[in-house]
Amino acid sequence: MAKNFWILLLTVTFIAGCSHLMETSEQTQTYLADEVITGKTKEELKQFIDTMTANWLKNTEIQFVYEEKKHTITNDVFTFLPRETLSNIAVEKKNHLFVKIDQEKVKKEISSFTNDAVATAIDYDALTNELTLLAEQNQTGTHTFLLQDYIKIDPNKQNETVSMSSMFIPSSFRSFIEDWISQHEVIEILENSLFSFETYMNDFQGDYSNEEWSFLATAIYKTILPSNFEILQRTTSRTLPGYTILGYDVSVSPGKRNFVFQNVNSLPYKLSFAIEKDRLYVKLIGHPFIYQYDIEVDNVKYYEAEPIVYFTNQLEKGIFVETKKGLSAVSADIYRILYTHDGSLVDRIRLTTDFYPATPGEELRGTKEKASFTLENSQEEALQEIEENEKNNQDNEIDQQASNNTQSTEGEISEENEFTDEETNIPLK
Repeated sequence: MAKNFWILLLTVTFIAGCSHLMETSEQTQTYLADEVITGKTKEELKQFIDTMTANWLKNTEIQFVYEEKKHTITNDVFTFLPRETLSNIAVEKKNHLFVKIDQEKVKKEISSFTNDAVATAIDYDALTNELTLLAEQNQTGTHTFLLQDYIKIDPNKQNETVSMSSMFIPSSFRSFIEDWISQHEVIEILENSLFSFETYMNDFQGDYSNEEWSFLATAIYKTILPSNFEILQRTTSRTLPGYTILGYDVSVSPGKRNFVFQNVNSLPYKLSFAIEKDRLYVKLIGHPFIYQYDIEVDNVKYYEAEPIVYFTNQLEKGIFVETKKGLSAVSADIYRILYTHDGSLVDRIRLTTDFYPATPGEELRGTKEKASFTLENSQEEALQEIEENEKNNQDNEIDQQASNNTQSTEGEISEENEFTDEETNIPLK
């Protein structure tokens, strides 16, 4: 037992000694960035610095990314300072290159692929510090900078309503929405994070229908659509529900259809839910975006569907009856419109094309043969009709003559019996 103890002690002592020697060895070396420059003369160091900076400029690529746009900047925004580097080298220390960043050139690089609204919103001190660090430490290769991570933040504007939507609540959905708000009045969406609606469907306390969940998902979709959030997964309904309009529809079902989007910003945002009278209000709360957003539904097209035809011998040929009304197919392009805060148009981005297939109607068509008549029958019927008309005319003439005779006789009788009252001159009968 004692023997093992002394062996272990010697081993630990040996390892500690080696580590100390390595640490001492590193401390006695002189570094420039990640390169050892111990023992080099002043002239050798000067040439070494020139070679190092030239190599960095040649083999380094800086990419700026904003939303879906990417831009590689020119390396003339960097100016290396060899004299300052050489004069500040400390022996047996880790040293860095001295470099200067031209912020105006950086701003022009950003403006060249975005616009002035983005360029003026950047925190250039934070961005140039990161760029400087890359050059100082001689970090070659391709480096990507997400500009949304360098947007200037106003601490007094962290809780503004940046988007809001409202929807009429069908009476059958009311209890579900009330239950939802009691459990999720506010939902926080962290910076650069995904929002998966299925997570909430699975964890929710309550048993509700796909239609109710789809109504809520649609309300959230309408709220985040006019923002820079990225829509990653969305399914539309088979037919457009009555509670929404074309372009603003989401269909979800636990385990089958999910709704997913991403907060691409370096700041968190919140979704808040509230009921006012018979409407659901959903707000997106956080720091204002660089752009203002609007949504446009364009290129709406309808496609008529042929009906499903059924045949019956209860109707004659050529007669048809619509027994069920169909719905035309419809398609539309959904665009996100970007404006600066002074109203200038920045971009028009097509997000998706929605399509709803047709629902064919139903039609009943007759197969019964029409009644047919021969020429002989038609002639006989025509002759009979003529004879009947002639007979009717003769009877009418006889009746008319008899009527006239009767009126004439009555007139004669009246004249024979008529006397006059001379005083009043009133006819007497």
